[in-house]
Amino acid sequence: MSRPSTRRTAAGFGTFALIGSIMVAVPAIAIATENEDGTVTIDLAAITDLHGHIENAPLVQTALNEMRAENPDGTLFLSAGDNIGGSAFVSAIADDEPTLEILDAMGLDYSAVGNHEFDRGVEDLTGRVMDLIDFPYLGANVDGDPAAPINTPAYLVQEVEGVEVAIIGTVTDETPTIVSAGGVVGLTFVNEVERANEVAAQATADGADVVVALVHADANGVASGLSEDVDAAFTGHSHLDQVVETPSGAPVVQPDHYGTVLGHIQLTVDPESGEITTGVAENIAMFGPEDEQGNQPELFERDADIEAMYQTALAESEVLGNEPVGTVSGPIDRAARDGAGNGSNRGSESTFGNMLGDVALFASDQLDLGADIGVINPGGIRADLDPNGDGTVTFAEAFTAQPFGNTIGVVTISGADLRLLLEQQWREPTAEHPYLALGWSENFDYVFDPEAPQGEQIISLSIDGVPVTDDQDVTIAGNTFLLAGGDSFFAFCDEVVDETCINTVTETGKPDVESLNEYLQANEGLAPNYAQRSIGWTGALEAAAGETVEVTISGLSMSGVNDEGATEVSVLLGDTLVGSSTDIDNTRSNGYNDTGVATVELTFPEDAAPGEQSLTVVAGPTEQTVPFTVGEGTPEPPAPKPGTAYFLNDGWGPVANVSFAFGRTADEVLVGDWDGDGSDTLGVRRGNAFYLSNEGTGGDAEIELRYGRASDEVLVGDWDGDGSDSFAVRRGNAFFVTNGFAGGNADETFRFGRASDEVLVGDWDATGADVFGVRRGNAFFLSGELGGRAEVEFRYGRASDEVLSGDWDGNGTDTFAVRRGNLYLISNAAVPRFADQELRYGRSGDEVLVGDWNGDGSDTLGVRR
Repeated sequence: MSRPSTRRTAAGFGTFALIGSIMVAVPAIAIATENEDGTVTIDLAAITDLHGHIENAPLVQTALNEMRAENPDGTLFLSAGDNIGGSAFVSAIADDEPTLEILDAMGLDYSAVGNHEFDRGVEDLTGRVMDLIDFPYLGANVDGDPAAPINTPAYLVQEVEGVEVAIIGTVTDETPTIVSAGGVVGLTFVNEVERANEVAAQATADGADVVVALVHADANGVASGLSEDVDAAFTGHSHLDQVVETPSGAPVVQPDHYGTVLGHIQLTVDPESGEITTGVAENIAMFGPEDEQGNQPELFERDADIEAMYQTALAESEVLGNEPVGTVSGPIDRAARDGAGNGSNRGSESTFGNMLGDVALFASDQLDLGADIGVINPGGIRADLDPNGDGTVTFAEAFTAQPFGNTIGVVTISGADLRLLLEQQWREPTAEHPYLALGWSENFDYVFDPEAPQGEQIISLSIDGVPVTDDQDVTIAGNTFLLAGGDSFFAFCDEVVDETCINTVTETGKPDVESLNEYLQANEGLAPNYAQRSIGWTGALEAAAGETVEVTISGLSMSGVNDEGATEVSVLLGDTLVGSSTDIDNTRSNGYNDTGVATVELTFPEDAAPGEQSLTVVAGPTEQTVPFTVGEGTPEPPAPKPGTAYFLNDGWGPVANVSFAFGRTADEVLVGDWDGDGSDTLGVRRGNAFYLSNEGTGGDAEIELRYGRASDEVLVGDWDGDGSDSFAVRRGNAFFVTNGFAGGNADETFRFGRASDEVLVGDWDATGADVFGVRRGNAFFLSGELGGRAEVEFRYGRASDEVLSGDWDGNGTDTFAVRRGNLYLISNAAVPRFADQELRYGRSGDEVLVGDWNGDGSDTLGVRR
């Protein structure tokens, strides 16, 4: 990034001065050697989300030493928060004091507060923690008197060879919902990016030459919102390795987590012109790629002094940590995303999560609290139970899995609120975790429709096999963080005031890890339980005797790296098998509870008794009951096939302005710009023969070719961005793309998505070339390149909608519309939430077509009858 600065140079700020409403501090002074051209080079090094993993600190120290050797007085060492809390056993067992001592010894200059700094409450942070350290914690967006030590002054200043560097720290405004409510009483967390911009503007006005923001939130969400007053930023919270830019070109680096990388931004500042140039924006890895044995080589020597401090802490922790607390006979793990490790997917059930639901119920029984079911939040599980796979669970392993010091309690809510609680697992589709899968005790089951509108997705729920009614009381055991509305599970609350949960939790004071250890001791040789507490069901919930219907069943498998997926699913009506499938897609979910998906045809006996009944779904150890109604009568006949009449509309009025006849009734109709003139016309397919017309009103085919197989699904798009559309064919999840009409072999082949996906085509990012997306119910996954991984994920509309893609507003970007009968809901947003326009066109039985019929750059509708 190279841009001129409009800032003035200031000599200093005094000891403390109140300027406007923001207090600032006198700069610390670091004397750096100027470059030959008079510019000053500043190296910013940073970590984030260390969480007490001080085993990596000696490597970070060596990398930091090398940077300081190159720029002795112009290197700042920073943190974007979560230095402590949710910590590794070696640190947590000593109240995180080893981590704080090591960070001081490493010369940490400044740190933002993270949400985990509040795990033990603001008083612990501003008292015990800050009394132990020499570096300042910064939390400019944490308002309230108890936070004065971290929000006043709003920023600090470091002087480097006459260059004033302002340091700002902010933390995610979700903090009140992800820490214990009692620890943040009297505090208000305002938006972390907005406050960073506000303080950056003040720092710039006060004369700062460089503004650095430490923001404890995900890089992508932060970068897009930071103003031009911010010259560099380090982010955190989501435990990802990311390097991005702000709209003004400032570097934003997120240094992963646990000290596995060291973030580095190098800025060169011209004190005369104020110009700031970014030389480096990177994450420096501490470890190399895994070898065949799964080991990662260390890329730096371990600093002797920091290593000695770590070894001292380790020795003290091992005395207690190596004590066995139980044994297991197989891996009891967290959930994983596709291509990632355990713990990467908080949206899927896991063997460990469900086991901890059992632990909560066990603890209630031990304490005679009378709970009906037990629950755990996925964010409360920080490691697999037996990570080294030796079959023995030590105190250290148990503690590492549940390190927060939460205690067990119970709360009573209604059956209606329990249903609402399950609905609250779904979050915003663009959220870091779009779904948070609660872990439940074995006696609780529920069925959901993942493609139903949000808030209407729970089909049924039962305790001990008995359906839960809305008006019954249900007592739930769990950790008090969750029961007090943590992670925004506000269904536990009687009311919510300023995001504070008001309810009555019976608190036991017993730590959750202690209950875990007792459960393990009572269940020696514990085996993983792969039975799902929930399944997804999309499709019919009623059918007539003798009718065949198709349903999609999801969530049949756990998603941990060591978990084996379901191999067969059967559906029974009483003792009668009505459908089964061995074609189960066990691709690990990316954020939702849908690993293990099968499409099953259900055929009901002619003599099936009518009335409200239930279906039993069996997949390995999973057995779930789905309420189902069997009706009398015969199924409706299929809708008639469309004919050869076409009605095209160049605008959004109710009447077509072009109509004509073309092709045969049995033809499959394709729409594309075959000759690159900017207007879409029609083509037809008969088997693997294609007949394409360049006339807007049909006519004889100008292009004839054969391509692919008669059984292929055919897709149309401008794959190479040359202005002309051509074909791709799909076989399962294999795609064969051609850029011309010569037939023969494909120009490009790859695999994308799942065989059961609905495939969408469009230019999602206005590059001029079309790529693919897939739809699963109302979930959309869009790729930025042919065959690439999904880069955009969201939910829109209903599973029953027909989805159309097109450039409705002529801005070069394709977006979506959904069709319900002859009603069309059209969105111009890249990530749609609401329709920008609604219209009715044609008949509900029409086959709908999308194209730019008149070459004006905007797509509109046509229908075929």
